[in-house]
Amino acid sequence: MIRTFKEPASNQTADLRVDEEFQIVLPENPTTGYRWHIPDRVPPIVVLLEHHFERSSGLLGAGGTHEWKFRAVKPGTGVIEMFYARSFEKGKIAQQFRLQIRITA
Repeated sequence: MIRTFKEPASNQTADLRVDEEFQIVLPENPTTGYRWHIPDRVPPIVVLLEHHFERSSGLLGAGGTHEWKFRAVKPGTGVIEMFYARSFEKGKIAQQFRLQIRITA
């Protein structure tokens, strides 16, 4: 079973084992211009496997969730930081998600 981290997990620590897969799932509404961004590369202790947006309904303009799937690849610690912002509003961040990662063998 894959572990899932949502908004309430922000600023918490995730204890994982090498080869364990996990996902981060956050609400997003790209029709408003807001999207989640990972400004820097992910820590070298994890690998981003895939990510995609899931619309919550078929209605035009409807929001949904953005899902990122990761795999823990080596022991260590690191941080995954994401920012919810509009790309055309430089320096303005609407929301932040930060997950401390601790991986053991």
